[in-house]
Amino acid sequence: MSSMSSFKPYLFTAYYNWIVDNDVTPHLLIDVSVKGVQVPLQYAQNNSMVLSIAPAAIADYQINDKGIGFKARFHGESEQVIVPFKAMRQLIAFETGGALPIGQALAVYDSDDDFDTADYEEDEDDFAIFPEFKSVDDSEEEEQSSTDEQPQSTEQAQDGQDKKQPAFSFVTDD
Repeated sequence: MSSMSSFKPYLFTAYYNWIVDNDVTPHLLIDVSVKGVQVPLQYAQNNSMVLSIAPAAIADYQINDKGIGFKARFHGESEQVIVPFKAMRQLIAFETGGALPIGQALAVYDSDDDFDTADYEEDEDDFAIFPEFKSVDDSEEEEQSSTDEQPQSTEQAQDGQDKKQPAFSFVTDD
């Protein structure tokens, strides 16, 4: 009998989709001190950071058994963001103020989690859970040459500028 795949990405996706389907903006509270987190740390406070993960605010969204990854803009600069499930604290429905303690919900499934930091050396530079993502340093030159493909921030999309569609879409009952 083969083992089943991890339940974590399905649980995260279900709640995320429910928030988006109800026209509410999803935000994610994360612990930036968890190994494997890749975010621009200058925006973190007290080892915490809140990220808008609305479809209009991110691009190249990916999810696997270990966490999520996407590109987002921080003060106009495109940055690669990687968040292991272990770093997630709350998935927030911004306009309603409701929040699911996603970290606690996912911790129930830690027995199937093979993202064991003991398997990695402390000095390892590339701790990416998405090896197909280029490092930020390697992709800077490519990003500068293809500015028309960069994601827009939520603020830009709300200001009535051209909205770019995220790299994924949701099925709706429209």
